[in-house]
Amino acid sequence: MFTTRITKKDVENLGVNLKGARVGLAVPTYMKNINSIEDLKK
Repeated sequence: MFTTRITKKDVENLGVNLKGARVGLAVPTYMKNINSIEDLKK
């Protein structure tokens, strides 16, 4: 197995990609009983 180790000096911060973007859960409308992450366990 090959593993690459990334150190802080290998990463360049390019700044904000999408201003005002939000992270969230998107569920297709045909999945009627899924309204939260907890529902995915069922």
